[in-house]
Parts: sequence; C-alpha cells; structure tokens
Amino acid sequence: MKHNKNNINQCAALIAKDLAIDKQNLDVSDYENLKKQLTKNIQYLIDTDHQKLYNALYRIDISEKKLSELLTYLPPEKIAEVIAVLVIERELQKVVTRAKHRQSNKPLIR
Repeated sequence: MKHNKNNINQCAALIAKDLAIDKQNLDVSDYENLKKQLTKNIQYLIDTDHQKLYNALYRIDISEKKLSELLTYLPPEKIAEVIAVLVIERELQKVVTRAKHRQSNKPLIR
C-alpha cells in the first residue's frame, strides 16, 4: 500500500504522542522505515513495560480481540512487527478520516 509523506508524518506524530516517544527517534521518510523504527520501540516495550504498551494500544484503539488472536498464533519474533503494522494502519486511518472531516467542513465559496 502506498502512503503519502504528509500522512506518514502526521501518523508518526500521533504514534509518538500515544507511545510517549520522541518523534525525532522515528524515521518518517517512508512507511517501511517508520515500521522498522516502531517495531524496535514496541519490542523494547514488550521486553521492559508490558503495561505501558497495553495502555498505549488501548489509547490508539487497537482491537483487544484482534491483538489477542494474533498473539496466540504468531511466533514471538514477529509480534512486535505485527503490532507496529496494526498501530501504523490505525493511526493512518485516523489521519485520513480527520482530513476527510476537515475537507467536508470547509465552507463552499461562491
């Protein structure tokens, strides 16, 4: 899936806020780089602070049911990457929805 740079940048800002990480530590040049960086951050939280991760996922609105299902079937080395993808996709969904909402609320110029 192709994502534009502006959406990736806005997505990274939301991720940084929700996961309480410094946006400067996220490479937002493209989707794949953001995914790699976020995977490292999530792996760190898995290793050191499960509760902080679960709280962040709740704030981001990642489905607990979907997450539970994935954690049951995924090999441990893939969990952080899959969570990163879920987070990015959910935050991108928010960015796109907000942009559409802003667009629909613009007054018509005649």
